[in-house]
Amino acid sequence: LIVSFVPYFFYDISHALVAKLHASSVDGNLKVWVDRREVRRAESCKHPQDYKKKNFGFLRSGLDTFVLDKIFPTAVSLVNLSVLDGALESEMLRSNHTHSYGTTHVAPFCMESVLTGSESNYSPWHGCRGQSKEIFPHNGPSPIWIDEKHFFLGIGHLARGRRRSHLLRSLPDHYTHQFFTISASPPFRLLALSPEFCFSSAQDPSDCESIQYASTLLRDGDDLLVAYGIEDCDSYIQRFHLSDILDSMINVSDEIGVFHTQLCDAVLCFAPCFFVLHVA
Repeated sequence: LIVSFVPYFFYDISHALVAKLHASSVDGNLKVWVDRREVRRAESCKHPQDYKKKNFGFLRSGLDTFVLDKIFPTAVSLVNLSVLDGALESEMLRSNHTHSYGTTHVAPFCMESVLTGSESNYSPWHGCRGQSKEIFPHNGPSPIWIDEKHFFLGIGHLARGRRRSHLLRSLPDHYTHQFFTISASPPFRLLALSPEFCFSSAQDPSDCESIQYASTLLRDGDDLLVAYGIEDCDSYIQRFHLSDILDSMINVSDEIGVFHTQLCDAVLCFAPCFFVLHVA
């Protein structure tokens, strides 16, 4: 298992740390840990000033491993997971791309992302009133393979507001989500999107919490399991029918310049004006 996490404790919210996740069971107790020597910082080693490296997911195509760096414009990176070997840390720390958090030094996890597909030249939301060019879905968990459809299915999030923070000036706010599909092999392309939605609040089912983030996506037979966090405090797991999600998808793969009104339904106002996906 590979995990990525943002090192808020170092006040870094732009570059995730990547590591192998180890697990074992002793006397019926689950033990999970990360080896400090295997922790790497995601970044572009060729272009250090490149955009943020976080909210990415891993894809397997053939024998190769890729990272989905951006949903739109779709950007992927071929990566080498062997660099997560703890025995390589000493050698890798001599790299010019080693990053220091005070006295803590972290070797790089190089991601040289490449934009793919003609869709990078237009936006499915281009006709949506209230849509700015900076607001597009960010990836959450790693997309999952849907064998009978021969594509990857993922869930991304958007932040349509900001809130003040006494530590980091401001933080994203007013989160919504969209399911998306990505083609099966390079060059990976965005194929379809669901309408924008938010998970309903346990306190007020007609509204949504301002901060919500889907971090896990799993398939269980004909269902999807989505785990998400609320306000960085509470966690929930919900089950959805895969067919319902697929039926909601809107094709955006081959319709360059087409104005998709279904994608605009949620752009005009904050929750509760968004489509609220009610959960049990």
